[in-house]
Formats: sequence, C-alpha cells, structure tokens
Amino acid sequence: MIAQNLLAKLQLFELQTWARKAGASVRSLRQRVAANSVVLISEDSDYQNLRTLLENENLSLLYSLRKNNLQDDLGKAISFLQSRSDFQGPFIRQNSKLNEKVNLHLVCSDQRRQAIEDFGNYVKPAGVFDGFEHIARTVASELLTNAFYNAPRAVDGRALQASRTEVIQIQSPHYIEFAYGDDGDHLWLRVTDPFGTFSRKKLLHNLMRCARYKMLRVRENGPGAGIGLYMIFRWASELRFEFEEGRRTTVLVKLLKTKRLKVFESQRTIFEVVDRKTKVAMMKASKTRAPLSKSGRAA
Repeated sequence: MIAQNLLAKLQLFELQTWARKAGASVRSLRQRVAANSVVLISEDSDYQNLRTLLENENLSLLYSLRKNNLQDDLGKAISFLQSRSDFQGPFIRQNSKLNEKVNLHLVCSDQRRQAIEDFGNYVKPAGVFDGFEHIARTVASELLTNAFYNAPRAVDGRALQASRTEVIQIQSPHYIEFAYGDDGDHLWLRVTDPFGTFSRKKLLHNLMRCARYKMLRVRENGPGAGIGLYMIFRWASELRFEFEEGRRTTVLVKLLKTKRLKVFESQRTIFEVVDRKTKVAMMKASKTRAPLSKSGRAA
C-alpha cells in the first residue's frame, strides 16, 4: 500500500505498530508478503487483491481501500483492527443488538422458500434504500442454493446434484444452518453446510475470474460458476468464509444498512478467509457422503 500524504503515512506507521504487537505484519501488494502476515491493506483492484490472497495462503484478511477516499478508509481500517486487537478468533464477527437472532436448521431444499420469505420479512424497510430487501433475499437464496446443490460433491469433485428441480434431503443428524440478525449498523446472515467440499483456492479462483472481466460471465462447463458469490463479494460490507475440509463450510455476510444506494454501492468489502485445516479427507469417509439423498432416498 502506498501512502498518499504525510497524515496517511503517520496512520500507516500506527497500523504497522499495531500489526507488530499483534504478531502480524502489513505489506504492499507490490512487495512479497512476509511469511507471518495475516492482514492485507490495499487500494488496488479486486482482481489484484484476490490474486495476492491466492498467492499467499498465510493472508486471512483483506481490507480494501478506495483510492478517492484513501485517508478516511485508512483511518477506518486502523479503528477496525484496533477494535480486534485481542487477536482472538475471526476478525469479522456478528451480534444482534436489534431484534431477536434467528437460527434455523434446514433438512430439505424445499424449506428454502419459506426461510427466504421469513428472512425478507425480517428485513426492516425503515432506514434502508429501496431494493435493499431484494438484495438481502438474493444473498440468502444464493447461499442456501449453494449449500444444498453445489456443496455436495463426489470424490472426484463432480457436483452430485446439478438439477435445481430435484428435492434434496439432508440425512439426520446433519442439516444446513441458516442464521441471521441485526446489529444496528448491519443486517447479517450466516449459512453453514455439513459437507466441507468448498475450499479457499476454489473460492478465490471463482472470484478472480469474475473480477478479471468486471462483469458477470457464466462458465459453460458446469454449475457453480461463482457469479452469485461475486455479487455477494461486491454487495457485502463484511464477508467471511470459513472452511473445514470434509466437515463444513460457513459463510457470514454483513450488509450495510443505509438510506443511500450510492453509499451502499461505493463500499469495498472487508473480506476474510479462514481455512481451518483438518485431517478429515474431503468426501472420503462414508459419513461425509451420508447426509445427502434425493427426494428422501438414502445416498
């Protein structure tokens, strides 16, 4: 990251001081990222930022800055990191100061429609721009559809369920978790699947492909092109993916509540990827494949 003026340089020094105390380090996109880095602060394009994350597995958090608002964004980055200076757990977290948090356990793909409808009703129109509810519903639909239809995969990586017309039943005691709440500044939602077939590398490749062309392009050879995830990447104020290979994948999305569409569209997401390495091989054990069946039939 290149500081543009003296004040920004002083803020950057403060940020680097915090990073050293936290056991991390901050580097420019134009330099090789140190082996112990965990945070990347950058004003470069989405594509370049995602590429840097892909090339440096040690990086877990991306804080993107807007070039036309560098000073203000850098100050916010410092505040964000200082508020998490305990360095315990993920950077991106959720709470529910307003309304009651909702936590659903879904076992059938047909339950998505009602869950999304209830979620849409939860989104309060006051204080947000026209169209916010539609965006929130779209995010929920994308994450739940991915969980039921893209997450289940065969050992060779092929999607087990390519058709969205089939009813998918998750076998007990497994389920898709769908939780959401309101912290006053953000509406947040979290989806967890019990498969753990998605990965950091696959996610970043999908996002990079969409970011490279700066448009939504469908991949021709199969489902799961990543377009929906890129939409979420562009919409989210904060976005966290948490991977546990062969066990579960969790996605947390926080949407900024604002009356101004321009403010919503101008933000750049704070993006975190947590890769919890486990010794469980992807889709290897029968218990990993057992949760899925079509139309109630055992897998």
